[in-house]
Amino acid sequence: MPYKIQWLKDNLVYITWKRTPGITEAQRFVSELDGIVRNSEQKLYFMSDLRRGRIIDIRVIQMLSRLTQHENWAGSVAFTTDPVSRSFLNIFQGMILENKDRNPMFDEFEKAYSFLETLSPGITDGVDWESVLNG
Repeated sequence: MPYKIQWLKDNLVYITWKRTPGITEAQRFVSELDGIVRNSEQKLYFMSDLRRGRIIDIRVIQMLSRLTQHENWAGSVAFTTDPVSRSFLNIFQGMILENKDRNPMFDEFEKAYSFLETLSPGITDGVDWESVLNG
């Protein structure tokens, strides 16, 4: 699998990309994420680590952007310094119809972490971030 989805808390999901996925893998990811969002009984927050991989298929990025409109999608943040990832994140953000300010990207994990706290104070409390980032 080119990605890993981790539940850090009941309402916080962390996504790590290990490499850029093929189209089938990217579609499987969006389908899995769609199920997570639709089946949740609460609003969810997402953090994506795009340092080593990213979705590059525009149709799949569009599918992902539609998920941000779901009532259970409370916000997301991504971090990377990779210029390719940033380019595709810009495309993703351009496709978001509402709440663009709740789905930004940052160069550094620390800024992404701080942003999550602005969306939901205390959401990062108790998470072993060192293990998450190195796992």
